[in-house]
Amino acid sequence: MDIEHDITRMKKRAKWGCLIWAFILFFGPIISFAGYFYYHMEIKERTLVLSHSPDNTNTIEIVEKGEPAFFGPSSVRIKAGNKKIDRIISNDGKRLNESNAFVEWINDDSARITLVGEEQYPEIIEFNKGKRKPFKTVQVELDY
Repeated sequence: MDIEHDITRMKKRAKWGCLIWAFILFFGPIISFAGYFYYHMEIKERTLVLSHSPDNTNTIEIVEKGEPAFFGPSSVRIKAGNKKIDRIISNDGKRLNESNAFVEWINDDSARITLVGEEQYPEIIEFNKGKRKPFKTVQVELDY
């Protein structure tokens, strides 16, 4: 009786083991592909511009977040120290490069950032380190 109980218990474990492995083999690649796709489309950052102030005390970094989906806009993040702001550049679905963002330093603590895309007017953002919110959009034109 004890041997029969062990055999049925081993058969039950074998069924569950096969079921778990089937689940892993079927859903594992799907979950892996979805995670890889999400990382590259939404999270991965690629540096476009890294600009230092004239006295090298402040740094502004402009990065592209993810990749544009088909003909959609591209997301960019502007960082200065631990402060950041997210913006969108409409560039006809093309990947961004250093010609889509400019940083012009006014003095050591303030700069003017210009974001340019093929399907939008330039967007100008002012950076002022001394303010509580260092980024301020001063010019944005919504339609082309």
